[in-house]
Formats: sequence, C-alpha cells, structure tokens
Amino acid sequence: MDDHSSSQKRPRTDGPPWDHRKKDHSNPNRDVKATGQTGHPGRILFVSVLLCAACFVLSLLAGPAGLLDLRNPTMQTILLHMRLPRALGSLLAGSALAVSGALIQTVLNNPLASANLIGINSAAGFFTILAGILFPTMVGLPSIAGFFGAMLCAGMILLLIWKKQASKLTIILAGLAISQVFSAGIDLLTVIVPDALSGYASFKIGSLASISLSKVGYGAILILPALALAIFCSRQLEMFSLGALQSKALGFPIRRWTVIFLALAALLSAGTVSFCGMLGFVGLIVPAWLRRFHLSVKTYLLECLLCGAMLVCLADVLGRVILIPWELPAGLLLALAGGPYFLYLLLGRRNLDA
Repeated sequence: MDDHSSSQKRPRTDGPPWDHRKKDHSNPNRDVKATGQTGHPGRILFVSVLLCAACFVLSLLAGPAGLLDLRNPTMQTILLHMRLPRALGSLLAGSALAVSGALIQTVLNNPLASANLIGINSAAGFFTILAGILFPTMVGLPSIAGFFGAMLCAGMILLLIWKKQASKLTIILAGLAISQVFSAGIDLLTVIVPDALSGYASFKIGSLASISLSKVGYGAILILPALALAIFCSRQLEMFSLGALQSKALGFPIRRWTVIFLALAALLSAGTVSFCGMLGFVGLIVPAWLRRFHLSVKTYLLECLLCGAMLVCLADVLGRVILIPWELPAGLLLALAGGPYFLYLLLGRRNLDA
C-alpha cells in the first residue's frame, strides 16, 4: 500500500486541542467524548494558578542584587521600581502571547502558526516604532498603530487563505516572508533615525529590562479586555473544530468570527510589543504543548494564559541570574527554546501540506 492511500485511512490528529470527540456509530448525529481527556479541569487550573503565583513571587525575590530584604530601603526601591514592573510585565506578556497563539492556531487550523511566525509581531513592531518616531509626544499612539499594523498583517494572511486556498506550509512560509519585510523596515528606520532607536536591539529580541509600571499599564489597557473577550467567546471559538462547511451549515458566521478572533490576537500582540518588544515563540510553544492534553476550549485558553505567563516569567528570572553580572534578555532564552521546538513540530507533521 503506498503512502498516499495509507494517509487517507489514518485518522486526523491536527484538529483543535479540544477536538477530543469520536463518533457514536449507533447514532451518527451524536458525538461522545473520548475517554482520554486529561484530569479534572478545576484541579488542573488550581495547580496552574499556584505555580503561576510561585513564579511571580520568585520574580520579585530573585535577581542580581540577591534575595530581597524588605527592611533595607534600597531593596524596597529595587522591589517597587525594578522587580515589580518586570514581574507584572512578564505575566501580562506571557499570557497575551500564549492566548494570541491559541487563537491564531485555532482559527487558521494550523498548529505551527503563531504571531511571530506569520509576521504579526514584526508588523506591530514596525508600526509601533514608526508612530513613536513620527509622533514622539503622543504616548498612546504607538500601541494603537501597532494594533493596526498587526491587523494589516492578519488581513494579508486571511486574503492568502480565502482567495488562494493556501496550504498550511504556504501560510507559514508567506508569514515568514511578511515578517522579514517588516523586520527589514525596522532596520531601515534604525539607519534613518538612529538616535530615536537607542534600545532597538532589546526591542527586537524582546526584553523586560527597561519596563516601568506606566508602560505595563498602557499595555494592560489593550491586553486585559482582549483576554477577557477571548475567554468569554470560547463557545464561538469551539465552532471552528467542526470545519468551515459544517459550521456554515449550522448557520455559524465563520468569516466574521475569524476576523474577530484575529483582531483579538492582533490586539494581544500589539499590547505586548508596546512595552517589552517582539518576544517570540511563546505563542507557539505553549498552545502546541497544551494540545496533547485534550482540554475543553475554555480550560485550554485559561491554561494557555497561565502557562504562557509562567514561561515568560521564568525566562526573565533565568536571564537575570544565569550569567551575573550580565543579563540575558528573556526573548533570547525563549528563542533558544522555541527554535528547536518549532523544528520538532515541523518535522513531526506528516500532513502539513494538507
């Protein structure tokens, strides 16, 4: 039997992470849950919340200055102006990027898609920097410009899908090409206006070293409503597991919700880029890893939120302490972990071109 015929008989395994149902052949119109669902959702979420809280406390306590002694006024200043913004920013950025990746992977039905791999992060970064150069006195404008840049990139990807019927691999390659174009645009801005982009290296890699509570606050204005809406609309997101044809047959406006969910993903990415730069691979690693646990859609999104927050928080802490007195950006450690993981996922997908 050749490979083509065997692949037709092999059951699909690239569906959404909550697609853990199998057909009841005695009644073809009814789905039943598979017995392989992992654990109790409430227990899983409780453990994740505890671990996330532990990471937050660790981020407050650990650093080049050693463990904090709150009786020391200098340590109190370090806690308030350096470690607290970094701890809050890492949790906010990680949760936003992981949920953004989960939305993109689900809507595009592509387990290898994420905001940085299909160019959304780079587009948001380019327009954020451009708005900051052109209108340096308008504090909130770069974040808004970053959102519209991310939406522009998402629109290009949607056009490729709907008009050209592109395969999953083609979407990834096109996204990488779009990402390179916008990255080149950022490089061009650094050549034209070098003085305005003194922290460009940290911005492009992704770092939490220079953030403040005010920067985190501006990012939270974009991120927190988008996270709440994504979780609130989890039932609509679940409809994507049925496929386009069946969803349309049930009267579900799949194109409208595709635009809505990609807009939320773009908002999450733009909010993150606005205060910690172009952190990568969080939106790929966390959703792809959680897919194997076959969680319900709402639990899946909540777990992405918590695990993404933990991942970025731990990367930031490790970057602070692993090479004292030097500091490694969190984005660098995430890239070192995410690059090999992406290759592992890419080589492990037999039906990527489907």
